[in-house]
Amino acid sequence: MNYVFKLDDWSDELAPEQADKLKARVMEVLYDPLPSVEKAGDDPVAVLAASICSRLVPDVGPLCLARFVRTMEGFLDAVTQQAHDRVCESVPSHQTYITLRRDSSGCRPCFALLEYAAGIDLPHAIAEHPSVRTMEDASNNFVSWINDIYSFNVEQARGDTHNSVIIVMREQGLEIQGAMDYVGDLCATAIETFEKARTQLPVSGTQVDADVDAYITGLQNWMIGSLHWSFASERYFGTQGMEVKKELKVKLLPQRA
Repeated sequence: MNYVFKLDDWSDELAPEQADKLKARVMEVLYDPLPSVEKAGDDPVAVLAASICSRLVPDVGPLCLARFVRTMEGFLDAVTQQAHDRVCESVPSHQTYITLRRDSSGCRPCFALLEYAAGIDLPHAIAEHPSVRTMEDASNNFVSWINDIYSFNVEQARGDTHNSVIIVMREQGLEIQGAMDYVGDLCATAIETFEKARTQLPVSGTQVDADVDAYITGLQNWMIGSLHWSFASERYFGTQGMEVKKELKVKLLPQRA
């Protein structure tokens, strides 16, 4: 997760062509069947990717690994698109953003690693089951929307446009609080969708059922954990996280010139 955050931070500071190169370098390592730090050279982006993959490959299931690599590529595609949009001052529609955000959030590769952490390797048919995919998207949406709420202050100050609160403000002509409430309602809807899909999970009467339960528990914990982490970390609220959590108020940062 820390690596995903770092890649996201790096891409925020890069020109589009540099973001393209970052993606190419990371994927070169991820597609290597025998990654090693030595082969990565002195490029910190590649070294970090190789460090993770060289420890992951010996123990991870092949299907889980394939999902991790595929979703990492989707994440890098999305943050590269953000870099291009930032330069062009392009603001996506909210519907377009919803689809892009599921990749740019970085949740999907992290969700793949839930399998690794639980010691499971879900069969393809189960991983692609409509109810499982619905729960993944709902969990991803929830984490993405609360992140957009918590990161809004920092992002509005630096002029970012890839944030659901900012997009809703522009698209619907809402003030900040109205847009916050709107996105908050999306979070509530995501929870409802997650719980409804839980009742429609596949049941086989085999060990796979326990594996699915472990994976779904991981998705649920990610939703809850992201809430607590956002206030405990200094990433969004500095040292005022616990105060913001209690008072539910944030002082807006001035926009950069």
